[in-house]
Amino acid sequence: MGGFSLTKKAGDTFAICALVILSTSVFVMTNKSSVSSGSKIVNAYLRDEVIYQMAPKTNRTYVFYTEEHVNNFSDYNDYLIGKPLNITEVYDIANKKFVSLTNPKYVEVTSANAKLLLGPIVVNINNGYIDVLGERSQHNYCSIMKPTNQSNWPLTCAPNYFRVVIEVEK
Repeated sequence: MGGFSLTKKAGDTFAICALVILSTSVFVMTNKSSVSSGSKIVNAYLRDEVIYQMAPKTNRTYVFYTEEHVNNFSDYNDYLIGKPLNITEVYDIANKKFVSLTNPKYVEVTSANAKLLLGPIVVNINNGYIDVLGERSQHNYCSIMKPTNQSNWPLTCAPNYFRVVIEVEK
């Protein structure tokens, strides 16, 4: 029977250490390459279309909505407090409490894909971090995700086809 030996040889420890060092350095270099040195912009996408651009260093809350959302605003009372285009608080599902909007800006989504938004989506930018505070979906995945300040790390809201990501300006 052909087999192989599992005995330890003199160079095995050095080989394992070399592999660990090599894989660690590849990981560190890959991680550093995603942190670019160019100027950054926060893009909001609906499907693959950029629908709005925001500055990452502004402390502001953006509410993305459609005309249908304004007309049926009472449907969103479970996570929005206020009136259409004058929302005062949003339910932050990650922290399980209502929070006030910071310097809100209302962005009407008028693209052909606007019907994909199940409800208004509230995005907060604070000290370079982006966070989705509120949105309408079955599991609220993007609201549960932690805020990020990393480039190319999208906060994706499914099934809304909406994502927000910090990118390097071209």
